[in-house]
Amino acid sequence: MFNSIALDVVIGLTFVFLLYSLFASILQEIIAKYLQLRALMLGKAIRRLLQDSDFTNRRSLVGRLFAGRKALNEKLDFVNQFYEYPTIKYLGEGSFYRRPAYINAGTYAEVIVRILRGLQYTGIENQLELIKQNLSDPLGVPVRKKFEPRSGRFADSIKKKFSDKVTVALLKSPTDIEPIRLSIDRETKTMLMQMVYESHNDIDKFRTKLEDSFNEMMERAEGWYKKQTRLILFLIGLFLAVSFNVDTIKISTILIKNKQVRDLVVEKAIEGNKSLSKIVKRPSTDTAYTQEQVADVTNNIGQINNILGASWGDWNGYTIPGWLVTALAISLGATFWFDLLQRLISIRQAGMKPEEKQDKSTDKTTTPNIVENKKIRVG
Repeated sequence: MFNSIALDVVIGLTFVFLLYSLFASILQEIIAKYLQLRALMLGKAIRRLLQDSDFTNRRSLVGRLFAGRKALNEKLDFVNQFYEYPTIKYLGEGSFYRRPAYINAGTYAEVIVRILRGLQYTGIENQLELIKQNLSDPLGVPVRKKFEPRSGRFADSIKKKFSDKVTVALLKSPTDIEPIRLSIDRETKTMLMQMVYESHNDIDKFRTKLEDSFNEMMERAEGWYKKQTRLILFLIGLFLAVSFNVDTIKISTILIKNKQVRDLVVEKAIEGNKSLSKIVKRPSTDTAYTQEQVADVTNNIGQINNILGASWGDWNGYTIPGWLVTALAISLGATFWFDLLQRLISIRQAGMKPEEKQDKSTDKTTTPNIVENKKIRVG
């Protein structure tokens, strides 16, 4: 019935796909961490929010990686000013691409408010009025002073020879404190002005609108990242399929024709369904697989390859299509195959023959009886 050859073959293939999907996920996370792919995707989302045209779309992934710091110094645009703000600047952890991979919506909104209100704010003025004034100013928003940070060293040297009054006078010189203006793109400025008007002179409402727009963009960025991850998983899957000769068509043929191999693979799948659950369902806060988890996956792959006799044998016309099917299967992700494996095993166990059920029920009832006897003796 349900416990048929076809079902066992599907279970075997699903388990193979699960193992290699986990292996591909490990490699994908290593790549994502080293190349700071999450930070790059967040940067793309921020540019969509604060810049009319996203110039990063016209660059390759490698081009964006190596142009990141250079572009930061080329132009004082809204995006770069946002990333250079201390609250954001020091969130980055990567050594290759020093930009944060995660920003809280509240932090984003607060930094935007501080940048837009400019240098004039002293804690007394109406913040939205300042923001409206700066956005209306054709010269841009005053965000920096010319003497920073270079003149800081100059002021220190002056203190050694002149009085404090002279130093203060120099630092207050109109030439030294002339502000650097931040230019904001026209469409972005229009969007921000619309938020200001809709806030009805309430800075908290303005922050809420900024947070809402940020959260909406993050939902889109999550979709972009998933799409990018699927592509990377496909490429890794193709590499693994060719490297280990994981030919789906060949494996299917072996499972159909060889009952002994099929039974062994199904047995390993049932065991793996329990042992691999902690790896597949690990907390989303975990950023890396542990050595124990990696060893568990590679050990299972080695055992399955030995059972299937996977090796570099003779090629045929179905080898390359078999690799492509494997790569496509791996790109679906480990969670998909784990959930499918659980359902298939449940169907198989529900359709077991009566004598098989009796054997398993006998095994399960032995331990409770012993435990029950021990409880009686202790009492």
